[in-house]
Amino acid sequence: GEASEVAFEEELRAHFPEDILEPIVPGASGADIKQIVRDDRMNDCGIILYEKKETESWRNDWVEKLKCDVEAAGADIAFLVTKKLPRNVKYFVLKENVWVVQHNIAIPVISSIRYAMREVEFAKNANVDVEKRIAMGYNYLTSQQFKFIMEKIIQAWTNMKTQLDKEKRVISRTWKERETLLSSVTESTISMYGNLKAIMGNKIEDIPELELDSLEMLTEGMEVHDEAAL
Repeated sequence: GEASEVAFEEELRAHFPEDILEPIVPGASGADIKQIVRDDRMNDCGIILYEKKETESWRNDWVEKLKCDVEAAGADIAFLVTKKLPRNVKYFVLKENVWVVQHNIAIPVISSIRYAMREVEFAKNANVDVEKRIAMGYNYLTSQQFKFIMEKIIQAWTNMKTQLDKEKRVISRTWKERETLLSSVTESTISMYGNLKAIMGNKIEDIPELELDSLEMLTEGMEVHDEAAL
């Protein structure tokens, strides 16, 4: 949907601020997003087209349609970023010169392809064996070796993200347990202090930290910390 496309466009802008991103007008023909890749000197290095799909089923005609969009736009690379991959595909695949990639790992794959585009443009500007270098770059991008390396990178990235999410859950649970214990200790202390004050009266000296104002501040502090942990 349009909301998903806008969110993906914002993600691209955040990761590649030097590039030019041109969203296609809703309802118009063509891909969803056009990205003009730039190097550090703001020289154009090529065009990437994106089509974003959020449906629960895969359709083969998506690739053919995007290939036509690439030809019409004069683009160099096309990405079909999708929630549902073709059968027997894990993470991503190069299908008829279109990169089909799972939406949650799209940025690492795009970053690698974009880096290669910039390197090819550098080779062209270096003016040394230009055609040979460009051919080598294209052959490498479409080779099984590149696919294998990318799969290893994506697998490592996925494992790290899974581990990070797990650690976040553990830390959040630990904070909750400690806050529960702290709350129990606080309530018990308040109860004991109140009982002693009721029995002994003024013979028990006031403890400012256990008076009403201080306790309200302590409770508010615990609530803020609890919200931050969530």
